[in-house]
Amino acid sequence: MKRRIWKIILFSIPFLIVIVIFAILASIKINNGYQASIYNYESYLSPKVVKKIKQYYNYKEFKEVNEFSQALYAERTIAGIGSDFQAAQLIIDNKIKKINFELIFGKGANEWEKRKLLYRSSIVKHMEKFDNLIYETIKNKNHPTARILSEKDKTYDVNGDGIPDHFYEYILPYYSQDKGVALSLDKKNRPHLDKIENTLKDLKNKDFKLTWEELIRLLRKHNYQRFGWTNAYYDNLMIGSSYQGNKPYNIFNEKNYKQAIDAFVKFVNEVGGHNIKNTEYNYFSNDGLELLNHLIEPKEKRSDAAVLYNGDALDAYYSKDNFSLVKNGSIKFIRPKDNYMLMDGWILSKRLDNKETERFLNLLKQTIYSQSSIKNISNQLRNLENNFFSQFKKYLSKKIIDDEKEFVKIRSKQLGYDQTISLKKINEFLSALNENNFYKILKLRNSDLHYFSRHFDKIFEENLIDEIINFNYISYTPTDNLMYKFFEKWYFSGDKVALEIYKQRESYGNYNLSTYPIIDNNLRTKIATYYYEVTKS
Repeated sequence: MKRRIWKIILFSIPFLIVIVIFAILASIKINNGYQASIYNYESYLSPKVVKKIKQYYNYKEFKEVNEFSQALYAERTIAGIGSDFQAAQLIIDNKIKKINFELIFGKGANEWEKRKLLYRSSIVKHMEKFDNLIYETIKNKNHPTARILSEKDKTYDVNGDGIPDHFYEYILPYYSQDKGVALSLDKKNRPHLDKIENTLKDLKNKDFKLTWEELIRLLRKHNYQRFGWTNAYYDNLMIGSSYQGNKPYNIFNEKNYKQAIDAFVKFVNEVGGHNIKNTEYNYFSNDGLELLNHLIEPKEKRSDAAVLYNGDALDAYYSKDNFSLVKNGSIKFIRPKDNYMLMDGWILSKRLDNKETERFLNLLKQTIYSQSSIKNISNQLRNLENNFFSQFKKYLSKKIIDDEKEFVKIRSKQLGYDQTISLKKINEFLSALNENNFYKILKLRNSDLHYFSRHFDKIFEENLIDEIINFNYISYTPTDNLMYKFFEKWYFSGDKVALEIYKQRESYGNYNLSTYPIIDNNLRTKIATYYYEVTKS
């Protein structure tokens, strides 16, 4: 009898342990509350902002934007950062909701004519172009729910309320990116690039003027052998389509997607010089950081050139952040004449209720949109500068000023400048700082001696304003006028090369800046499958 009781007890213990563990976990979940998921690309928010978001949400990172789309379709996420072409398809499928922009930018911000004043003109045109693309997509396809309201006004309705919908009502712009080729200028670790001066001479004044083919062939002529390519098939479809001579080169359907992929494979094989599957000469990655690191890493048999977004190229230009032994400025970036721009932005799941929507948008307002408002737009840059330099004043100490004087003495001697005059300008800088004379500060910062430049870098890195820290961490181009102008003015210390990488021009003359295509789920699956077959198998 006793044995039977002990057996029962022994067999019951594991079951009881499971029950206890389950009860503990359930209690923790109830006490802590359910945390909804927010999705974003890898390394696309500063750790400081991520930490704030994690206080309220389950923050997840993805490599491919399709992961985010699938989570939205499956209702596993409430919001996140996606890309323009993705948002457009989600709008058509009625999977995301309109944004109450008044919670971000103030009363009246839901009116597009007022809100669009916040953005760069190229971003406004970009969003309005996508609005028209959605209209054309719905018009040309038999969609089960989305419908055309007026062909005359080119309006559409995706949520069935009979009111015209617009692309720019559903997306809160974040950063934008355009494409180009970044080429290594590192002779030491790429000894076969022994005539870089001739390369640069041939590329002079060629930005925005060469086709993808002309650009890669020119590099090969100067012995650039190894190339880095993105694995993003949207990008490569457009390179292939452009190589075919298609106009426009960003429209894809059941009839032409295979030809565009085949053309890209042919482009890599013939123009790049080696078979697409030859990994010694062709490095493929979905990750922009991996591509830029492969380009600038101080080792042989790394990429000589790579197709990059301009933000990744800027990160590569400031190479010491990635590899301390690599000198800053060790790349050149050049854009082809057939280019495309990508705009990323925050989007909200259709299932998000009003209370949670307000909570989430308020969090964004408190962090990476704290400086923007549709009120007093003309004064916002000055207000931001006042805020930034008030922090600068608090940061400066006697030790920092003395260190700067020693640094200026050394630099003056190296450049052959009069040390007395150079040191006098430190006092001029400090006086200008006390007087908020930003013109004088900027002039001294951008001079040959770059006064207090190292300390500007520190303030950008440790700022109290999340938008500033965020850009310093990411390096992509802001979509709004305020932050774009602020960084254009203060971040680059007069470095014209870095500024050209940062800036994004609109289409002009023979330079054609297109959008990414809207591709539905069915066609996207076919494209991904065929792309994998011809590039990997």
